[in-house]
Amino acid sequence: MTSQETKPVVVIIPGAWHVPAHYAHLALKLNSAGYTVDCIESSCTSDEKDLPENTWTEDISIIRNAITLHTEAGRDVAVVMHSFGGMAGSEATCGLGKKENETSGRVVKLIYMTSFMLKEGQTRADFPDWPDIARVDDEQNPKSLVPLEPMHFFYSDVPEQMAQRAIDNLGGFPLSHVMNSPSKVAWREIPTAYIVCEDDRALTKDGQEQMINAVRAEGVEVETAYLKSAHSPFLSMPADTAKAIRGFLEKA
Repeated sequence: MTSQETKPVVVIIPGAWHVPAHYAHLALKLNSAGYTVDCIESSCTSDEKDLPENTWTEDISIIRNAITLHTEAGRDVAVVMHSFGGMAGSEATCGLGKKENETSGRVVKLIYMTSFMLKEGQTRADFPDWPDIARVDDEQNPKSLVPLEPMHFFYSDVPEQMAQRAIDNLGGFPLSHVMNSPSKVAWREIPTAYIVCEDDRALTKDGQEQMINAVRAEGVEVETAYLKSAHSPFLSMPADTAKAIRGFLEKA
């Protein structure tokens, strides 16, 4: 995929608490390489008290509708999932790797970026050795989670002023969302890659490789790229992150 006409649209699914603004630097780097970028704002990033009862189902619909908007217009799509975005993204993209008709597009690649790449039925609770990074917001909204020490867990290698802006932009994350798990996973049917962030404190390198190895044990090929980054390479090293994504997409 080398010509601009054949480059897929890159759809970014944000991680917990994150919104499209967090990925603007990465989007610009991909734009400059000729890629159209669509970053989704999911329902679960709302910090309102009256959140949907089932944000999981709603987010899957939002993600799927955003992708099919492109595929039905004949455009291929590559889906980049960050952190918890891999949970709903894994289910939402199921069945989209095949062309519906001669004029439609399809999802050609799943790219997990220090992201949850779990099997059917698995939740965060299945990995008790991973660090706890959030707590229930007892003071403001007991239906939501708030991140613990985002500077430490999310932005440890991001310049301080940029990191503070990122923290100020963080949205909410509903407690109900983490109670769900994918009932089906698209990495079984769509070519898959993973960007490992070696210095991540939220989802450690060992945790990321644990998921990669588990998927490979299912007989699925997972391409990998390694970045010397913490949890937010789209802020700390957007050029290198874009290069890693392009490397997955521009192979013949």
